Amino acid sequence: MTSAFPVRTIAAAVLAALFAAGCGDGKGAAKPADPGKMVVAEDPAGGYRLKVPEGWTRVEFPRSNPRRRWFAGAWAPPTPGIAVEGIFTHLMAANVPAAEFGGRIAGASISTLENPGNYALVAGGPATAAGKPAYKIEARYASQLGEIFEASAYVEVGTGVGVVVTSRAAGADDAMARARLEAALAGFESIPREIRAGVPHAWPGKIKFTPPAGFDPAGGPAPRSVVGFCLGPIDGDRQELVSILLLPTGPNQKKVEGDLFAAASRGLTGGEPVELSFASGKARGVLYTPKPDGPRYETAIAGGLLGQGDAAIVVQAAMNPPGRALKLLQTVASSLEWVPEPYALESVARGKTGQQIVPLPRGWETREENGWIAAARFETLESDGPGGEPRRQTIQQAQVMFEEDVTGSENPLGRAQIIAKTADPKKASPLGAENLTLPDGRPAARLTVLLDGAVDVLAFARVSAGAIATVRVVGVSGCALQSQTLALDILAGVRYARLEEQVAPAEDVAKRSREALAGIVERARASAGGEEWYVFEQEGKNVGGVRVTLRPDGSWTDRQVRVAGKASITNTIEGAPGRTVETVRIEGPEKSECVTTIESTGDWVDVRRIPGGGAERTDRIARTDLFLPPDVAGSDRVFVGLAGAGEGTWSFQVVTAGVLVTRWQEFRVKGEEEIEIAGGKVSARRVEVGASTVVWVADGRVVRADGSGYVRRIEKPEVVKEFFKD
Repeated sequence: MTSAFPVRTIAAAVLAALFAAGCGDGKGAAKPADPGKMVVAEDPAGGYRLKVPEGWTRVEFPRSNPRRRWFAGAWAPPTPGIAVEGIFTHLMAANVPAAEFGGRIAGASISTLENPGNYALVAGGPATAAGKPAYKIEARYASQLGEIFEASAYVEVGTGVGVVVTSRAAGADDAMARARLEAALAGFESIPREIRAGVPHAWPGKIKFTPPAGFDPAGGPAPRSVVGFCLGPIDGDRQELVSILLLPTGPNQKKVEGDLFAAASRGLTGGEPVELSFASGKARGVLYTPKPDGPRYETAIAGGLLGQGDAAIVVQAAMNPPGRALKLLQTVASSLEWVPEPYALESVARGKTGQQIVPLPRGWETREENGWIAAARFETLESDGPGGEPRRQTIQQAQVMFEEDVTGSENPLGRAQIIAKTADPKKASPLGAENLTLPDGRPAARLTVLLDGAVDVLAFARVSAGAIATVRVVGVSGCALQSQTLALDILAGVRYARLEEQVAPAEDVAKRSREALAGIVERARASAGGEEWYVFEQEGKNVGGVRVTLRPDGSWTDRQVRVAGKASITNTIEGAPGRTVETVRIEGPEKSECVTTIESTGDWVDVRRIPGGGAERTDRIARTDLFLPPDVAGSDRVFVGLAGAGEGTWSFQVVTAGVLVTRWQEFRVKGEEEIEIAGGKVSARRVEVGASTVVWVADGRVVRADGSGYVRRIEKPEVVKEFFKD
């Protein structure tokens, strides 16, 4: 057996011999001690009365301390910290007569303190207490409080169930420990275990219910998707508990629900269904009872519709008395209701120019981290103990990410299905990928995953010809239904901002840029022809190569090869005045190809992406008089053009090749710096792009670029050619 008390293994044969002999350690002959005046203490939830020393108070453990839930009741003298002396009660459903209790706990200790050292049984054997069959045990062990002596008695109060009463004292005060135990047992009386409604409780996410009196609405080990968790008195090596499960919708909802119910009732026998009522709906319950030779625990389960999803209550209780689990379930079911929390979304412009528009719940705390923009709401919880600071718990967190679709072949449902397949079944239960449609007609997908005590909702939709947005809402299980709705509401409003919505360049910057634009384009396109070779470096290692071919007519070819694990990615960009055509090929375990054309004609820029085997995606973007042609914006030559314009800040309209949307791009041209390149040191002009990219230009060519985790630097052809097999 694994006791709910800290466990220390004892050889069963030695334990049985000690019980049979009723032997001691020579220290048991101390003079009888006077326990002093004793007063009656009562625990209706535990079902007993006993006597404790006058002036002792019931111990209230901090909420986060698991010892809070080890004992049905604990009394000790008022003292700072942990008292050495105390009387502790522990409910057990051992399913053996009291005379056989020693064999039931053979191999385990029943110490009231954690991690007992040198645990030694002193005496034990059948006895009588308060006129009831009992079994007495005495033990010594070392602890953080010094040597401890404990005198205990298991008192049978029903068929297979009983109460363990333990008197704890310092090792030298064994006589007092025995005297207090006898005095406590002299007042011991079994009383009916009352089931009364406790204090109404609103769980995060607004699941409202009333736990039974004596149960503690605190966190703890729980089955997947638990939203209400009330721990009551401990029974043997299990706890009496009430679990409320809220199951959001999804293709696999019924299967996951069935698996949860099967796990809760495994090894038990079900009775006839019982009609019950939630506060906001009907439910059906079943009482499951153990096999005759099993521990005396029963489980009651009720399921029904609650709000927009299914809900269930699972109750595990000792059969003291039989049918207790069903009565506990009825108490909770009659008060259970779901009250959705309203929320209002407000758009947040992300990025320096406000290019990305993300609607997030008003009043939530927002931040940007690792490419995500996130918002969270919290709940303040009570402190762990007297004088402690209140704690904050995250109730829900919404995250949004814009991701480039390199191959052009990804679709929202495919992404959801891949994540569902890779989920670890030991940690997560996916409810299946759902194919949905947003209000504006865009295809979308949603995946809901049940975790232990939480629900993770992911939603996907395309936001441009070259990008997909991912919305993730993670929250406590009580927010499951709201999280599903919130994820789609956010996704429907996620988009790239139109150019007129973005933060336009300052008037003086716009004026200077407009005047310099023609010269920048001319210098960028001017070339006598030839080739330039570069390597891609990541974390000090060469991971790819670049070959740029320049032609006198202003056209060029930029071919990049990068190695990523077992795959290689080849980007070939053909540029000519006003036009670029990019072909992306991925070779390896999975092969794909995608062709993207950006062409500027008149007042418009036409964008077209054709994924291999996929549907063509197009867009038309209006040009302004600050538009940077695609063959210039998509080439290193733009920095050559800018370097010749002199120091200053320049801003132009560009079409971002990766995600295929238009935006304002700022360039900051600085002075010259001496940098190291292949062949020696050179003096190069520094050009900064956005927040994280820096490019150096020398002798009419780019010699180095740092950004996005890569370094691109000019190199000798023989070093780069190893990446080009052809």
